[in-house]
Amino acid sequence: MDLEERTNKSTLDEMCKEADDVSLITFLRGCYSYLARLEAEDRPIPISSAYLEQQINQVLELDRSPIRLRGTEVVLAVSSDAEALYRALLSNVDDAAEFKQGDIQIEMVVSTIQERLSRPGVVLVDYGVGLGRVLLGLASAGLFKNATYVAVDQPIHDDVKALAGKVGARAEFHEREAFLASSQPTADVIMVVNTLHHIPFFELAKQLAALLAKLKPEGVLLVHEMAELRVPEQFNIPWRVEDVHLLFNTPLLKPNLRTTQSRGQKVPITHLLVKVAGDGDLLGTLESNARAAWEQMKRRTLDTISELYRSKDPEAHRELQYALIANANLDLNKP
Repeated sequence: MDLEERTNKSTLDEMCKEADDVSLITFLRGCYSYLARLEAEDRPIPISSAYLEQQINQVLELDRSPIRLRGTEVVLAVSSDAEALYRALLSNVDDAAEFKQGDIQIEMVVSTIQERLSRPGVVLVDYGVGLGRVLLGLASAGLFKNATYVAVDQPIHDDVKALAGKVGARAEFHEREAFLASSQPTADVIMVVNTLHHIPFFELAKQLAALLAKLKPEGVLLVHEMAELRVPEQFNIPWRVEDVHLLFNTPLLKPNLRTTQSRGQKVPITHLLVKVAGDGDLLGTLESNARAAWEQMKRRTLDTISELYRSKDPEAHRELQYALIANANLDLNKP
């Protein structure tokens, strides 16, 4: 494909802005392969494949990326898988990439539980472990090796199990349903990081009540959630700070809520610590609060759609599209 003939500079810029990391690195590998093939055939080339590789790696190094280009292969530039992922988590990368949303999020999660790591026998539960983002953030804390790390998901990726074996702490792995079925209070901290919006509304109260029942006395549930989904997800609705507040608003709980934003795309972030404050029908209360939160989201979404239609703003096409998707998701994801 001759990009010079088919596109101009502004079009190329737009293509690169919209491309994800995998697409860009695949394109660069293809460029290297093309130049290397021309060199092997003794044909004239604008630059050598070695020079292209050198320039690409200089940019990757300046961006503090953990990867480098070696011929047509992508390799790690650091000494271990753990160090590589940890660098990715704490670098200022695109907030929309699920397993790269480190930045201030991981720093806040790790700093919040630093003090608890000094307690003997501390148990940390990572509920919705995903690709191990929180695990690698915790690995930076020296006292983490004294903790028991419990990963919960369904299923648990083999990569997470492999990484857990390299970071020093004792690790356990549990499928979500089996973990929730056990009511023994064993956790000092349960971390729910960017997971709340993945829990279906009809299961929300049940799962949260089960998690809170697993806390030791003075244990905390840590909820850390992005308040916007810059890329819509099927069934999932972003939880704004007012929604999270409504969900945990009961005398039976003691919530401590903070807000901030990501450093890259300035996405609002809710950071909440919850303690159990008393006995009562917590499941029933959470069920009622979940319904109220859903209704609040529904009203807000319908109001947004009405306002956008009334505005007749041709520039609001994407915002309207996202609001319509959110409305459909709410209909598909009822309490």
